[in-house]
Amino acid sequence: MNSNFTSQATYLRIDERNNVENPLLDQLDGLSWEVIDLDSKQRPGDSFRESFTEVVMLKVLRAQLKIINEWLEDDQVEEVVKQIAASFPGSGLIAKKARLELEAKTGKKSLQERIFYRRRQSGN
Repeated sequence: MNSNFTSQATYLRIDERNNVENPLLDQLDGLSWEVIDLDSKQRPGDSFRESFTEVVMLKVLRAQLKIINEWLEDDQVEEVVKQIAASFPGSGLIAKKARLELEAKTGKKSLQERIFYRRRQSGN
């Protein structure tokens, strides 16, 4: 192995904050997005969330859905919120609740649950 390459590689330090997060936030700011850039003393409420496990800012999502789709009724907004929030792994409780409600309405399990159930039965 080239010793020159090895010495250069040991000094290469990727700083995620400066090389990934900040450029993305700058780009979104340039697109007129409202950027919420929190510091190390952040609290969930500073980013419109009840806890840091929430991936989706539910309050903001509800408000923006009503602005974009003025014709939506509150129950329709809630259904859209459930569908969107359920697709994020960090929204475990919301996703589980949405799946259970969908199952109760339709009498069918989600495709993911059906696949898991079949694999469990077959021993894979």
